[in-house]
Amino acid sequence: MRPKGKDFDLALDARIDTNRWLTLKGTVQHGRGLQWVEAYPPKDAKSPQGNYRGPLSMYLEAGFESHREGDRYLVVRKKL
Repeated sequence: MRPKGKDFDLALDARIDTNRWLTLKGTVQHGRGLQWVEAYPPKDAKSPQGNYRGPLSMYLEAGFESHREGDRYLVVRKKL
């Protein structure tokens, strides 16, 4: 299944550089007719090493929305 959605279409054969790249590692999730990706930025990173997944602001700027809170991290999602 090719990930696509509002303002998003993953064309693996396209080589267009928009200067708005965000590297994601994970699986496209789906349920109830929706598709999304999740990320887990830390709540309170006290060092750059603790922030290796990237800061929350990076995900929010990329269109992710807060979904829920874990013990040490936040769950953010972006609809595809």
